[in-house]
Amino acid sequence: SSSSSSLSSSSSSPPSSSSMWLGWGYLLMCCAFAATQGSASATIALGVAYAGDLGSMSAGIVFACHTLTSLLLAPGVAQRLGGKVSLLIGSSLMTLYVISYFSLHSNSEALYRPLIIVGSLLGGVGTGLIWIAQGVYMTRIVREHAVRTGIFAPKISGWASGIFAAIALGGEVAIKGACTPIDLSTPAYLFLILGLICALSTICLLLLKNDLSSIRIKRRYNEVIQHDEAPLAHPSNIPVILGEGGERGGLMSESDHPLNDAAAQEKSWKKIVATINLLRTDSRILMLLPFNLCFGMTLAFLNYFVIGNLAKKTFGAASVGAIAALKPASASFLSLPYSYFIPKVGKRLMMLYASLNYFIVGVVCLLLPQKHLETKVIVVMLCIIAGSGRAVFEGANKGLLTDMFEENVEGAFGNVMFQSGFGATIGFFAYPHIDRTVITAALCGISTLGGLGIIQIIRQQNRRLDNDHAINGGGGSISSRTGDGDMSHRRRSSVAIQPPPDLGAPEM
Repeated sequence: SSSSSSLSSSSSSPPSSSSMWLGWGYLLMCCAFAATQGSASATIALGVAYAGDLGSMSAGIVFACHTLTSLLLAPGVAQRLGGKVSLLIGSSLMTLYVISYFSLHSNSEALYRPLIIVGSLLGGVGTGLIWIAQGVYMTRIVREHAVRTGIFAPKISGWASGIFAAIALGGEVAIKGACTPIDLSTPAYLFLILGLICALSTICLLLLKNDLSSIRIKRRYNEVIQHDEAPLAHPSNIPVILGEGGERGGLMSESDHPLNDAAAQEKSWKKIVATINLLRTDSRILMLLPFNLCFGMTLAFLNYFVIGNLAKKTFGAASVGAIAALKPASASFLSLPYSYFIPKVGKRLMMLYASLNYFIVGVVCLLLPQKHLETKVIVVMLCIIAGSGRAVFEGANKGLLTDMFEENVEGAFGNVMFQSGFGATIGFFAYPHIDRTVITAALCGISTLGGLGIIQIIRQQNRRLDNDHAINGGGGSISSRTGDGDMSHRRRSSVAIQPPPDLGAPEM
């Protein structure tokens, strides 16, 4: 029919810039998320700097609650209530967390300590919810746009997630940097300003339209069926304009269909089970465990010691925000050149390089005395090196997970979230009570184990390639032997609707 032919032609032709426009509502969601998440991230850095051990404990509570919420609570809540409502709930809880630090103005520990602890519990739940909710909202916007335009959904999701990542990271850098020139009589007012930013962002989320419901998707599919007079009994049998299709010749299976409410409700539990089973049965995820723990522990060390201690003494308390912004800024800047090197040297070698970055942070702080560490060059260098490691963690690491665990991607990303969050939680709780020598020695040790785990994975890959060479003939390039040749010998089957890439745990 004419309608189906138009869909076919639209999906095969390159999309124009106007057809990729997702609307002002999507940009509003991205900006509101960036403002809320950036304010919460700045609160963690400033809280450690201004509240000392209480700030570190607060950060540990946030990360612990974030990790548990992301795995146990947030997927089900977001599926049941929708992206918009879940974003509103998460943003409101994070606003309460940020505002709780204004209680420092009272100078009464009996008042501000319980308020900050309760606020941290709420903020951790809110953070875990908002990260899942934005993914749900983004996915449903992508579905709606794909139905309306006929454009291949993974193209739209790639574009949408790129916009989201740029705005989210830019918002974090901007808010942390903006905290620097503010010179107030007491730092508690900084948290009041950040809390007002969160509150304004939450109000802006009310302007979003409700994300596409299953009923509306079904109605739209039924309209297409009736218009085409096609002999299709169920929306799941519509030719997939939202993907390339798989073994069934471009048709969605009913169990994989996004309208299958039972599948949506079971998804969160499947993710939990997949995470546990993968950790229990697959040795490769155990090899990646030290690397992921190292990322979380280094994140906590940077906030607690480098920013909360060294930067505060070296640059002054007013400059803590700007120094905290150095890590995400350097990660953003280095992501582009690293994306050029990844296809040439492979994801695994880049992850080995990230382990070296973490080791350098630990060994510098282990060997240099305190007076030498309290220099501007050293503080800036440590933040940039840690940002370099984050760039690899967000890029090559997650790309490698997609390659290695094609049949259990959710379990792989669930393990990364849990392991890195667990490392950060341990760090924030333990570092205030441990000598710096012990902390940095532990960082050197765990980063070394992380590198050895990557080397072992490289050796496994090389053995597999050697076996393939013996059976099929031919050789392998450097990239194929270090992580980018995993999928070269076969084409990955596409699912009908690809959700946006997992952005992982928030970088605090």
